[in-house]
Amino acid sequence: MKKITRRQFLTSAGATSAALLLSSLPHAAAADENCLRKVTPAATNSNDLSWDMAEEILTHISDPVFPAYTVNVLDYGAVPNDGKLDTAAIQRAIDETSAHGGGTVVIPSGVYDVGAITLKSNVNLHLESKDTVLRFTRDITPANYPLVFAHYEGSKLYNWSPLIYAYQQENIALTGKGTLDGQADKNNWWNWSRTVNPDGTITKPGNNDVKLLRKMTTAPPQRSASSAKATICAPTSTSPSNVPMSWSRASPSPTLPCGS
Repeated sequence: MKKITRRQFLTSAGATSAALLLSSLPHAAAADENCLRKVTPAATNSNDLSWDMAEEILTHISDPVFPAYTVNVLDYGAVPNDGKLDTAAIQRAIDETSAHGGGTVVIPSGVYDVGAITLKSNVNLHLESKDTVLRFTRDITPANYPLVFAHYEGSKLYNWSPLIYAYQQENIALTGKGTLDGQADKNNWWNWSRTVNPDGTITKPGNNDVKLLRKMTTAPPQRSASSAKATICAPTSTSPSNVPMSWSRASPSPTLPCGS
């Protein structure tokens, strides 16, 4: 795994977190909360932060380590380039690998149509080739994107599952040379936050939509998120493409060190 300097890591981390679909995770930061509280007890703005604090935080971050156990999604029934959903096959490979104690789930070359994928502890989901594509379906149904606990701009809520999701998992990674294609455009996903009218103008949500969103985000969660944990490694060169959020044109992320 290619290394970058600590300064490069910290200066790029803000932009990188958005580029990863893993920003959808409940807590995607590799550094644990106790570490952050320890080194920034009274930080209220960027002027209160220092590189000494950064060095302390980075002592709590290490590369993930996975068992020498590898499976191929083709052996679980995934069929590339057939236009049919491979979600169940890929998810079964992830689930069984995690239950086995962990390892690497390899997705070889080809286009795989999928719904939401849930990462599990000690699993490295590896898009093997630059021609490997996870193409997330535009059929937005509860079966393909089930209701899950998540965050929206820092607020806890239940919502459609992110394309790549994890909850209360640790030591997980998404690596490889492939592409995550969210298939978002003005008629899919993006029109949930704005409407592109026939004349090219854009209509954004009104006051009624804001009130509904606030009601969703202030409703008490049905289960506690206090123990949510996800430790994840950035892709080596996996590229997000046509993703549902505003960072759809983000460039591939650099490799970052990960915590355990």
